[in-house]
Order: sequence, then C-alpha cells, then structure tokens
Amino acid sequence: MQLFTEHLLLREVLPQDAALIRQFSHEPAYTQYDPNDPMADWEFDVINTWMLDEQHVIPRTYYYLTVVLQTQPDIAIGSIHLTIQNHSHRHGEIGYMFGMAYHNRGYATEASRALLKFGFATLKLKRIAAADIVMENVASTRVAEKIGMRREAHYPDTQFFAGRWWDTVTYSITRDAWLTQQGMRDSGITDETPEVKS
Repeated sequence: MQLFTEHLLLREVLPQDAALIRQFSHEPAYTQYDPNDPMADWEFDVINTWMLDEQHVIPRTYYYLTVVLQTQPDIAIGSIHLTIQNHSHRHGEIGYMFGMAYHNRGYATEASRALLKFGFATLKLKRIAAADIVMENVASTRVAEKIGMRREAHYPDTQFFAGRWWDTVTYSITRDAWLTQQGMRDSGITDETPEVKS
C-alpha cells in the first residue's frame, strides 16, 4: 500500500530500509524515552523480517510503513505504524519514529494525519490511540495533539528506566471526532466494517 501527502510517501517497508530505521532507533531523541535497551542487530533483523511477512497477512493487523520524501523515495526519513489492536471493536494504535535530521519539519504530523485518514476512512476503525507515551517526550505528545487527539489518561510512575520512574500518557481520537474535525460528518462515509485486503 502507499499513502501520499503533500510532501511525503508512506509505503511498505522494504529490506533496504532496515539500516536507516535501525539507525533512527539508536538516536538520543528516541532512546532517552524508550524503556527498552537498543536492539542488537540480529534482534532488529528478526523484527524487520516479521514486518515484511506481516504485509501478506489477511486480515491485516500491523501496518508498518516507511516514510520517505516524494523527492527522495529511496531514502527513509522515518517509520510509522498502525496496529489494529482489536478487529471486533475496531480499535487501533499509532506510533511514529523519525530521524533527528528530520525533526521539527512537520513530517511526523503530516504522516500521522495520513495514517489517521487511512484508519478511519478506509479501515473504518472506531478509535485510534497513541498509547504509553512518556509524558516528558514533548515532541511525541505535540504530534498527538496536532492531529486532533485528546489526552485521555495520565499514568504516574508507570515505567522505570534510566534510574528513575516516568509518567506515561495516552492520547486518542474517535472516528466521530475525526469526521467532525474534517467537516465530513455528512459526507456519506458509511460506518460498515470493511473487508480489508491490503
């Protein structure tokens, strides 16, 4: 699958994306708020193989996508994912990671808006969350707020790493709220559960 935005292309993960995505996962902007130790190369290779395999699963649960600039389609600038946590209740979760060189350019917000549209308009999800964000990770919470999510929960002292306890927060948006924000409440978009074959 492919999703286009004004500046970006969100496409399926390719094997050649692995090196850059691995590099991003080791950058301080990501590791300082990650409770897990950086993956060893072999661990990342296992995850990357799994992401490639998941592209062929029907019904699909995991949409792990590489984000590239339309002007440089072969160079990953980040990754983004939408996980369907419950097919029956149509709940999803979004997450994003971009290389430090591409921060503060609006790319995470632009990509996340595209994935919300895919989740609500195409997959007909009822709710999408950005869960368990370390509260001090302002860059990540700012993206959630910019795409119209509201903070629905604050969990004090839920993660212990780097020698201290950290609070986490969860943001979410419902399909009805998203439609209202888009001015699409009366657009004719149905609420039927789709048969996903992407």
